Amino acid sequence: IEGAAVVDADAAKGMMEEREEILARLEADREEARARANEIREEAMREMQEQRERMMRQQMDQEMARWNRQYEMSKELFETEEAQPRWNEQLAQALGTLRERGIDVDAGAVSEETLNWSLILEEGTGDSPEDKIDTVSVHATGWLPDGEQFWSSYDAPDGQEAQPAIFTLNRVVQGWGLAVESMRVGEKRMIVIPSEFAYGARGRSDAQGNEVIAPNTALIFELELIALP
Repeated sequence: IEGAAVVDADAAKGMMEEREEILARLEADREEARARANEIREEAMREMQEQRERMMRQQMDQEMARWNRQYEMSKELFETEEAQPRWNEQLAQALGTLRERGIDVDAGAVSEETLNWSLILEEGTGDSPEDKIDTVSVHATGWLPDGEQFWSSYDAPDGQEAQPAIFTLNRVVQGWGLAVESMRVGEKRMIVIPSEFAYGARGRSDAQGNEVIAPNTALIFELELIALP
């Protein structure tokens, strides 16, 4: 009987050891499966991220191509015999308006790069936008050449604080985008935009269809680059 008990104990011990080995192998298999699943998930996430980045690059390239085409078309219109006298006349009127307000317009100049007339009112010390798809935060006021204000980010409903305008550089009129792209955060600048780089021959109307900016009108803006969100 004692011998049989010893055999049963050894058998039970062997069974326990075998069971533990099986459990250990199962746990190892589970760990391997979990590790493999994590690898597959991480690989899938990397592929998704790479795909998103490729799509974003393609979208950026398409946006830049569209912007460049539009710029070249605007520049061609600006350089026509019809447009140049109009620009000279409207620029002279705009500078007269600014001079009456005490702005030293003689310190400003027309940029060969942006084709805007511009004058830095206050230097900025921050960063500049890196490209035309950057988002910027800007306070601005716009006037017609005769000095009539048509829009300002400082205008706010009673009891509310005025908020700067937030936009992507390639989603606004090109004269704005070209000016802000060369500014530093904290800078204030006065600009006059040729109509071809503003609202062009279509002009601009409000939501009710009332004309706000007549076709082929140059625009005056005072800009302050607040931040690069």
